Amino acid sequence: MSTDITGNLTADPKLSFTESGVARCKLTIAYTPKRFDRQTQSRVDGTTLYLEVTLWRDFALNVAASVQKGTRVVATGTLEQENYQTADGRPGSKVVLKVDSFGPDLRYAQATVIKPESTAAPVSTPVVEIPPADEPPAVQPDPQLFADPLPPMPQAPPVLPDPPDPMQEQERVYDWPVAPVGNV
Repeated sequence: MSTDITGNLTADPKLSFTESGVARCKLTIAYTPKRFDRQTQSRVDGTTLYLEVTLWRDFALNVAASVQKGTRVVATGTLEQENYQTADGRPGSKVVLKVDSFGPDLRYAQATVIKPESTAAPVSTPVVEIPPADEPPAVQPDPQLFADPLPPMPQAPPVLPDPPDPMQEQERVYDWPVAPVGNV
């Protein structure tokens, strides 16, 4: 079953590459539901849910180049529970979102769509984190993907005046020709 989540990124996306050059992007979405409190007559925050997301290949590169910490995003995917073992051997679990679609929430931002060329690489399991800036990475990402910054946003179209309020319109009287009735 597909789920839509709207929330904010808690940190910049973490982009890394496998030994064979497959891109991986990890990020966390914070979702805080709102509800109306009748006693205070205001909206109040519910408990924040933090969802971990991992994206692969072109999807990972596109997301890492498009969003940053604090960006309000919309993600569609499947919620799944992942089980793991802590360092001290205790079992644990977490809810993750297996994402099918992802993008900025355009109620709060503008976006320019740029379709990059495909850079897909073969699937591999081992992952190599990107080293700090003073050390060159073991696998270089395609420089063309990040070479040019996004073009400037186009100017917003002019604001049109509001249409007339139909409740304020005056009554219109139409003078229709009347056809004769019966035999004349």
